[in-house]
Parts: sequence; C-alpha cells; structure tokens
Amino acid sequence: MNVKIKKNILFVFILFFLVFTSFSEILITTDFSKGDFNTLGWKAEEGWDIYDYKAKSANPGPVARFFAPGKKGLLSKTFNEINNPGVLFLSLDLGWGTGAATQGTDFVEFLLLNSKGDGYIFHIGRNKGKSSVQWAVVNGRNIPDQKSWAPEPIDGSLLSVTDGGGLLTLKIVRGAGGSWVISSKNWNKGKGGVVKFNDNKVSSFSELSIVGGGSPSEQVFNNIHLEVKPPLGIKVEEPSYCSEIKGDTQIKISVPGYSGLNVVAKCWQQGPGQGKDSIVANVSLDNDGKGSFIFPADKYPHGPITLRLSCTEGELKDNCYLQLYNKGGISWNEGIPSEPPPPAKGMKLIFQDDFKDPLSIGDGPDFKYYDHKPPHGWQDFSTLRFTSFSEPNNPFAQMDSYLRIRASEKAKSAGLISSLRNDGTGVKVSIPCYFECRFIAPNAIGSWPAFWLMTDYMSEPKAPGCDELDIIEAYGGEGPGHPNAYDSYMITAHAWPKEDAARQPAAVQANKDINSPIRMGKFGIKSAWYETFHIYGCKITETDTIYYCDNIEVARHKTLEFCKKYPIFFMVNLATGGGWPVDLSRYDGVIDMYIDYIRVYSAEKK
Repeated sequence: MNVKIKKNILFVFILFFLVFTSFSEILITTDFSKGDFNTLGWKAEEGWDIYDYKAKSANPGPVARFFAPGKKGLLSKTFNEINNPGVLFLSLDLGWGTGAATQGTDFVEFLLLNSKGDGYIFHIGRNKGKSSVQWAVVNGRNIPDQKSWAPEPIDGSLLSVTDGGGLLTLKIVRGAGGSWVISSKNWNKGKGGVVKFNDNKVSSFSELSIVGGGSPSEQVFNNIHLEVKPPLGIKVEEPSYCSEIKGDTQIKISVPGYSGLNVVAKCWQQGPGQGKDSIVANVSLDNDGKGSFIFPADKYPHGPITLRLSCTEGELKDNCYLQLYNKGGISWNEGIPSEPPPPAKGMKLIFQDDFKDPLSIGDGPDFKYYDHKPPHGWQDFSTLRFTSFSEPNNPFAQMDSYLRIRASEKAKSAGLISSLRNDGTGVKVSIPCYFECRFIAPNAIGSWPAFWLMTDYMSEPKAPGCDELDIIEAYGGEGPGHPNAYDSYMITAHAWPKEDAARQPAAVQANKDINSPIRMGKFGIKSAWYETFHIYGCKITETDTIYYCDNIEVARHKTLEFCKKYPIFFMVNLATGGGWPVDLSRYDGVIDMYIDYIRVYSAEKK
C-alpha cells in the first residue's frame, strides 16, 4: 500500500470519527423483561432479582426488584469512561412494589460515578416536600448523609405496583458545564416537576449504580437508558454568519445529534413606535437534524438585522443569533432624527456623525476618531486586540450609512473609536452635556460592546484621576455565568484610581443607585440590545447623571466629582472578554456591531 492511499484512508477514518462523534452515543439501554442480570450486563449484589408482580392494572411486567429487609446491595453497570460529555441523558422507570402512597419513608437512590468512585448520588422519595428530591457529591464511593434538597416542594407520591400505580419515569440531564436537571411528568399528581442545580466538581463518568435498601417497600426499576449527545446547538449552514443578503433568502440550519426538533426563527420587524417581533418560520428538522426556510428579507428592515433561532429538547434550550446585513429591505428609523432628543432639550448640538462621509479613523489631528484608548492604546483591554484602521486586519468598515466594527478570531482583531485623539485633541465637552449613540450589537459568548464616557485625563494640567461612565456594557452569552442574558445590560460608574479613597464612596453609592443590570423590559422596552437598534444616552448635570435607553430614563445617580471639573469624551467599541469567557466558535469566529449615529450636546454653565 502506497503512502498516498494510507493518507487517504487515514483522512476518511478521521472524517468518519468526527462525524460519528458529533452524534449521540448510547452507553446503557436496558429492559429487564428481556433477560437476567448477567445476560443484560449488570452486576447484582444480594437482594436483587427479576420479578413480575402480575398486577391487575398498570403492570410493568418483569422488573429489577430489591427486597431484602435490613440489607443493602448495589445493582451496577459500567461503561467506557466519558469525559466532559456535551449532554448526558439518563432516563429510568422506578417505583415501589407494595406500600401506601402516603408512606413517605419510601425512596430510591442511584449513583453516577467515575472510575475513582467520584460522582453524584440522587435520592428520590415517595412523599411531598423538598426532601422528596435530593442530590449530593460522592467522593470515593462514600455516600454523604447530608444532601441538597429541592428548592421547591415536589409531590412524588405514587401508588405501588400492586395497587396499580405502575412506574414513575424519571429523567436526569447534565448539560455542558455541569448544569443538572431532574424531572418527571409523574410528579405533582401528573402535572410534572423540575429540579435544577449547577455543579461541575465531577465531569467524567463510567458507572451507573442503583442503591438497593433503606425503604420498607420493594424498590423496582426498568427501562434504563443512558446516552451522551452533543450540546444542544443550532448551526447555520447557509448563509455565512455576518454575510450580506437581499430578497428571499434560503436559510439552512442543523442541530447535530438531534432529530425531529422544531426550530423557531424570529426577527424584529419595522412598525410604529418600537416596532414588533415576528415569527419568520417554524422549522421541523429531519432525521439528520437538518432543515431550511425562506427569509423574506425585503419585508424586514434595511441594514443590520439579527435572526433569532431557538429550539428546546426537554429542559435543554438553545438560541442562535444569525447576524446578517440586508442590502434590500425597508428603511426604518435610519440616520439622525431631524429633532434633538428630549434629554438634550435646551442644549446646543456640538457634534454628530451618521457615517455617511468616508470614515476618518486614525492617529493624528486630521482624523475624526482615534482607534485606540488614548494615549497610545496603553490601556486597550480586549482579548482580541483593538486594531488600527490602517492595518491589514482593520476591524472598521462603512456599510451604507453605518459604521461596522468587527471582532474576528481569524483576523485577531476588534475595534474601538475614541473622540479624544492620541494628542489630546478632539471632541470633549463640559457639563451640562448629553451624549447618545444608536447601535445594534452581537450576543455571543464573550462579546463586549460598549458606549462609554471618560473625563479628560490628558490635557494640562493633568487631572489626578478620572471618572468613567459606562452608558452600556453588554456582555454576551446566556444562562449561568453570563450577567447580561436576555434583555439585560450593565450601566456602571467608576472613579479612577480606585486607591483614591476620598472619591470611592460616591462611586460605590452611584452604582447602588444604578442597580445594574438594567432589564430593558422593566422599562417598557420590548426588544433586547442585540435584537434591533436602540439609542443609548447619558445626560450629566451639576447634580445628576441620568442614563437613557430610547429616551426612557433607566438609571441615575449623583454626578461624580471629576465630571464637574473636567471635559468629557466618548468611546464606542466592540471588544471581547471583560473577565468573562470568550467563545465565538458557533459564529465561525466573526461578530459585528453596527453604529447608526452619534450625537453630543452641551449647554453653557449658568
């Protein structure tokens, strides 16, 4: 066999492995009516047998039973150890052979362990209360007496098998990162119930063991299924993320490892006031987990839009945000309004930019914006570095009348514009003043779009510090560990340096008054910061600093000391990081922020 053939075979094998491992792997599937423990691959200690109650109703047939009063024994099955599974599904049917449903002492316990005997124990009782569902971490097979109880009471009472109660179906799902869900449709008298917790102390598993004993009634089990699937994740196959579209556009999607799911596609649409949300399509995925739909782009806003793709699998949920640029569509609220914003009433327009003119970004007095945090970018902060307009991997582009700032893992770049130039000149105003910016930003794990202000710390005589007002910082990502999930964003006030003890109490109080994160829906704002454009503003007076979203006041605090003394400039950026994890892989490493316009107003001091 020649080397070329060997390489081709190796490539095919690797490709097959990658494709195969992107789908589910069944670790255990057992029906105890199909044979004895040895035949089915289970190790049974004393007290276990396969038994048929032959009940008159709800007879589950032959089941695994433990009944050995005063004794304990494990029913165990091992499998090849899995490390950091995407999603781990465990389903089993359980019940009690005899005993009244009100017999609260009845319970079952089972363990998910690794080869070291570390893992988790789950305790399910036949009673009503927090104690009916419990869990704990196991170390070296030592089962702790103290367990964590369900946060809310669960009614897990169930008639015995002999009374016609049948078996209860219990599901346990471990999501990527250690998010656990315990659920049963049988709980709460058939209404169902869910218990959630987060724990990632143990992330590898190779054994499922059922703990027999401890209950006065026989414990019975059947139909045990343990499966690993990839994390629930919608992937857009076509068009490319952040690409341009026009007219009827086919959107091809997939959810690797899952079939038969329904994916809902939504997009914010033009209309009176704030516009409206719309369902674009409901897509039923085929057996390969694939589907498609037509997006009628001409019926939606011109320019940057975000298609929101959502699906659920039991308690698992996923949202995918497809950023596109609509070259057609309907012009809606584009460009600078003819009237000044209400918060700037009585003020004079000092600066405005709607990005219709050629971009003016660079280092020097002839440029409108500096492309780093002045001076010299010494305090640039993005994990994908802020990159100059003059560099080959420039993150800035003009799209019609929008400024696009792109963060790209391939180009290893992100972008910031500052109204204060590297030499200390530029747009800066004293209070009373008002700043606003209209933009749409990406919601990806680690995206960090912001519009923010700082007092001038470069002019002579130099200030001993500065104040910073973050009008909006939006950290992308959803679920536990992501502070700005759904419709939330941060407003924060800082007094630098932190060592300035005299100014810190005012900054601390300011942030208490702000009470971040800001929930947009709380203020009647119907869409989130990543769903469509919003106007973010800040008005600073001698007494108060007030923050706005779409001209609605969302927070205020007493004006900080240096804001009263020094001129204020603005910055807009699309960064990554901010102390939070960064993962742009689902979007092929590319995310976009679009700025429609910026305005600055000022008024003479009286």
